[in-house]
Amino acid sequence: MSLSLRMKSLVAGAALIASCGQAFAENITLRFSNWVPPTHTLTVDMFQPWAKDVESATEGRVKIQFLPALGAPTAHFDLVRNGVADIAFAVHSYSPERFTLTEFAELPFTAENAVVNSVAYWRTYEKFMAQANEHKGTHLLGLWVPGSYQLFTKAGPETLKDLDGMRIRIPGTLVEKISTKLGMVSISSPITEAYDQISRGIIDGMFQDYSTVIDFNMIDHMPNFFSAPGGFSASSQFLVISDRA
Repeated sequence: MSLSLRMKSLVAGAALIASCGQAFAENITLRFSNWVPPTHTLTVDMFQPWAKDVESATEGRVKIQFLPALGAPTAHFDLVRNGVADIAFAVHSYSPERFTLTEFAELPFTAENAVVNSVAYWRTYEKFMAQANEHKGTHLLGLWVPGSYQLFTKAGPETLKDLDGMRIRIPGTLVEKISTKLGMVSISSPITEAYDQISRGIIDGMFQDYSTVIDFNMIDHMPNFFSAPGGFSASSQFLVISDRA
């Protein structure tokens, strides 16, 4: 997905923080718990520039401090909701029973263009789903869909039959259904555990977007790439700020 568009999708969030900042007589620092590496594309090209925009929009009254992860990736929504962190981003499919309305953004063969999908996703969510308040206890600052999930493997397969029994990391329940239909053994885990799993041979491959495979230094362990038009699925991601901030 275009990082410039990701930034634009958070403009409303910057405006919200700016308006909140006007209510404070003193400067405040918001704690951003970040579970991806400091060199990750999201950190360098999206979150850090956005934090600078927030500081500029509030004339320096609001600063954002990036902290190493205060919990597991799967816990970050609750970290914000409970006030442990002020801001965090998370992946909806890590908590599938909590965020049911966002599953439509993960449908297979629909993520040909991440820019178009993300714009449509945000507009659709605001119009039809915001009132359900699935992110209760926080303010939703942004939603986006990055690149589509494709299949990366250590070796093969040469045919569909070769997929039988392959141990594949899956990022959510929808991808699990796809991998099961293809005869694979599904192994669910957050992306932060993926490098260890693929480097140690615990898994044979994974469904993932290309940029994440690069950012987590896994491409040497998975030289084989199998794509489907529009992707096998996609990742619905979001950024929230605590109601207490």
